Amino acid sequence: MAQNNRMTARLAIYLGTVDTLLHHPGVLAADERQRLQRMNSTRRRRQFSAGRHLLRHALSHDRPGMAPTAWQVVVQDGRPTLATSGRPDFSLSHSGEHVGCIICHDGRCGLDLQVHRHRSRELAEACFNPRSNDWLARQPNADLAFHQLWVLKEAWAKATATPLLSALKNTCWTMADSASAQPAAWAGGTTEQLGTLTLGWVASPATAAPDVWMWQSGGFVPLELDWTTWIWCDQADTQCGT
Repeated sequence: MAQNNRMTARLAIYLGTVDTLLHHPGVLAADERQRLQRMNSTRRRRQFSAGRHLLRHALSHDRPGMAPTAWQVVVQDGRPTLATSGRPDFSLSHSGEHVGCIICHDGRCGLDLQVHRHRSRELAEACFNPRSNDWLARQPNADLAFHQLWVLKEAWAKATATPLLSALKNTCWTMADSASAQPAAWAGGTTEQLGTLTLGWVASPATAAPDVWMWQSGGFVPLELDWTTWIWCDQADTQCGT
C-alpha cells in the first residue's frame, strides 16, 4: 500500500497499534535492537519496538525515497531526533496498545496519547495548577477535559524537553475560539477516540491541524479526525482559561 506520490506536509500525525506494527519485518537499527534487549518488561519492549517501527515508516512515507532502515535516530538535548541535516522534528507517544508519532517540517512539535485512566480528579489536584483545576471544575465532562489538558501539557513537555511535572504544573492552554486575536507561540489540538483514548498535539510556530495517517495492512491510509484547537498562553494572562 505505497503512498510515494504525496507532497510533504508541514505537520503530519501517524497512528497505529502495537499488534499491527509488529506483524511486519523489523526495521530497527542495531542500537535500537541493543536497547530493546536491555528492557526487562515485555510490554515496554513491544511498545518501544512498535513506536520505532511506526516512526521509521512514517519518516519514509513523509519523505519518499528514503528506506525505513536508513534513518539514524539520536538523542539530543534530552529528545530523540534525527542525525541528518535539514531534518524534520518529530515526537513519539504510546499508551496501552496505541502508538503515534508527529512530524513537523518547520519548528518544534510534540504528541501525546492517553488511554483514559481512573482517578483523574486526584491526578489533576496533584499535578495541575489552580487555574487549570478551576477550569476543570466548570466543565460538564471533567474526565474528558482532564485528558485534554494532560495530553496538551505532556505533548508540550516533549516538544520543549521540559520535565513533565513542571509542564503539568506551569503551562496554560485555552481553546482557540475563546482566545484573543493575539498571535500564539504554540498551537495545539485534541481529539477523543472511542471514548477511551485522547490524542493531543502541539507545534511552534502555531499552525493548522495536521494531516493524519493510520497504519493498516502494511501501509498508511488517511484518517479524518475532528480536532478541538488550543493555543498556549502565559499564566500571567488573566484571559487564559487553563
